[in-house]
Amino acid sequence: MEARNDEKGLAACYVRQKEALKHYIASRIDRPDEAEDVVQDVFERLWKHKDFISPEAVVSLAYKVARNLMADRQRRYRKENDVWGELFYTQV
Repeated sequence: MEARNDEKGLAACYVRQKEALKHYIASRIDRPDEAEDVVQDVFERLWKHKDFISPEAVVSLAYKVARNLMADRQRRYRKENDVWGELFYTQV
C-alpha cells in the first residue's frame, strides 16, 4: 500500500513540476528543443527508484537528476562534435 502512495506522489510531482523543470532545463542546454526528453528521462529514473525516495525529497532530487542528465548530454554532444570536426578536417 505504501508503494501506491509513492506512485501517486510521484505522479502528482510530475504534474506540478513538469513545466518548471522543462523551463529550467531548456534554459541550460545547447538544444532547448530536447528539454521535454530530459524531463521524461528525469521522471523515468525517479520512477525506477520510487521505493527509495522520500516524498519530501522528490522535487530537489528531480532537479539534481536533471543537472546530471544535462551534463551527460553536454559531454556527449561535445564528443560528437569533436568527432565530426576531426572527420571534416581530415577530409579537407
